Amino acid sequence: GTWVVRDSVVGDLFLATELMALTGYSFWDSHILASAEASGAEWLYSEDMQHGHKVAGLEIRNPFAKTRQE
Repeated sequence: GTWVVRDSVVGDLFLATELMALTGYSFWDSHILASAEASGAEWLYSEDMQHGHKVAGLEIRNPFAKTRQE
């Protein structure tokens, strides 16, 4: 995988505020979501957010979540 590093911009802060109101996540979690979306990420790995939740064009994945094996 590729790691992307970018500086936050004012637009990220506005989007974070919107996401905070829509999702109920903290400002900082919403800021992470906004920055990840702006960088073009498809997934965001977090143990604190809801596994499988789709927000801002991202799918949240908990690396510790137990998945069902078929």
